[in-house]
Amino acid sequence: MELVIFNKDRDFYTQLLMFIKKIYSLYGNESYILSEDDLRKLTKENTFLKKKSIFYNDDTLIEILFSKSRYDENWVNPQLENGIYGLSSGIYITLEYITFLFENRSNEKINLRNINSDFERYFTEDSIDTGKFIKQITKNEIDFLRELFTGCSYLIEENRLFQYQLEKQKVEERNNLKKLEKLKLEETKQSIISDLDKDSNGQVDLVDGESFNKLLTKNQKSIVEIDKNYIQKFVKISMYLKTKKSNTQKIFDSIKDTKNDTELNELVNLLKNQIHTYELLVFHSINMITSLVESDLITFYEIYECFDQLGVFNSNWENEVSDKLTDIGEGIKDLMYSIYQMENKIVNSIDNLTYVTQDSFKELNISVNNQLSSIDSSIKFNNLLTGIQTYQMYKINQNTKRIG
Repeated sequence: MELVIFNKDRDFYTQLLMFIKKIYSLYGNESYILSEDDLRKLTKENTFLKKKSIFYNDDTLIEILFSKSRYDENWVNPQLENGIYGLSSGIYITLEYITFLFENRSNEKINLRNINSDFERYFTEDSIDTGKFIKQITKNEIDFLRELFTGCSYLIEENRLFQYQLEKQKVEERNNLKKLEKLKLEETKQSIISDLDKDSNGQVDLVDGESFNKLLTKNQKSIVEIDKNYIQKFVKISMYLKTKKSNTQKIFDSIKDTKNDTELNELVNLLKNQIHTYELLVFHSINMITSLVESDLITFYEIYECFDQLGVFNSNWENEVSDKLTDIGEGIKDLMYSIYQMENKIVNSIDNLTYVTQDSFKELNISVNNQLSSIDSSIKFNNLLTGIQTYQMYKINQNTKRIG
């Protein structure tokens, strides 16, 4: 199309309107072209006594001519600044519509922003068929309209293709971004998993909880001599630790199923808190056995009462968590905040234990190290103590417990 070239860097409607103006500027001197002033003159010449002009029968024309306004802040009424002209056979053109006026006072409009190349089927050598009416017009007017429609159709089609390619490109970019984000997420997951499972055995790294069971077995006779009922209490602690270890592993396993960074961060923070509370419980459980066999009953009962208040001896909470973690799969997100609250309760309760700050703890520390050494435990007791004393709990927000 010689009169118009589509520019993908310019606004489509601006290009369309500029082309419609350009057609007028090229043909404005032709006798069949009526300027806005010509149209104004025609409307003023008509009176109630003289109604011969075809232009008189359309009130819309008068409204456009004498009531120009802005559609909104971003788009100017296209009729402004030579935005209307006509053809002498009863057609007027705005920078939006072509309106065909008929003798029976009817009119038909064609939207110049929504035509297509098939419009040519409406043309004959001396008329145009709008579907409802046939209007006789001159060959010059037919040629003019044909060029106007062809140019508008060209711009519309070029813009359609451009928008299609643009949307296709956007879709590809979004898909590539999603792939990149997914790849980064998987890399982050693997890094976290490797950090929490340094020996790559598929099990989250935890302090050796079996040391508690070994100490219980080793000191069983001594405990029975003191009070055989304590054996049952220690067995319940053992069951509690096993259930908590299993729950911690389930949360560790769920890392691979996380869908985004936010969910991953929340889950990892929760898991680290779980690891910390597990270490706390193992630490004080070992101290509980040692203090009993060493006849440090004050320390023993201080730990016992704390565990009793936390429900360690009935394991209801951890069993409930275990059931939910098994059944709900991805629904772990709904359970996160509840687990976090319980972990805080455990930590806050254990933090109130005073025996670790007393002078007698030094002797207990020595006894515990001897006990652990006697069973070849991998636990480094002093390192464990330092770790649990310096750990800061990660915060899990209630309003982010539902993620993804």
